[in-house]
Amino acid sequence: MTKEEFKKMKQELEAEYLATFKKTVAMHEVFLTRLTSHSVFRKDQHLKVFLEYDQDLCAKPRKKMDLLGGLVRSLGKTTDELYLGATVRDVNDFFEKELQFLTDYHTQLKEAATRTEKMTKKHKEVADTHIRISSSLLELSTAEAGSMEKFLAKVAEVFEKIRVSL
Repeated sequence: MTKEEFKKMKQELEAEYLATFKKTVAMHEVFLTRLTSHSVFRKDQHLKVFLEYDQDLCAKPRKKMDLLGGLVRSLGKTTDELYLGATVRDVNDFFEKELQFLTDYHTQLKEAATRTEKMTKKHKEVADTHIRISSSLLELSTAEAGSMEKFLAKVAEVFEKIRVSL
């Protein structure tokens, strides 16, 4: 694979990834729109704050009381989990699968590029060897006289044709 072909393939993959990303963002917008139009969530203050908050969200260190509250909350299911548990599927599964696919795909592409580079190097080495054999046979044919001269010239020509076909 030449560098130009590799660059073209890379651009196509980047374009495909960008299209997938834009589609995912559009899916999120549709989801949030449907969520805000739901009768229960329309009046939810937490959702309103989440959607309208425009400052940077940064993690703050947790205090012992916060950790204890988190432990208590994790021990039992909340009413939200009971209410939404059967109707809302975890969207993170989709993104985890996509991330895993892209990671595997990237790894396979890197491996294929490495193998292709090695194969191209070996092809060049074989072609160089054919050139050396062909030129040596031609040189030998000029030193020989008679039928051996024609034979060696023909064999040199065969090696040159093989090299070109590689």
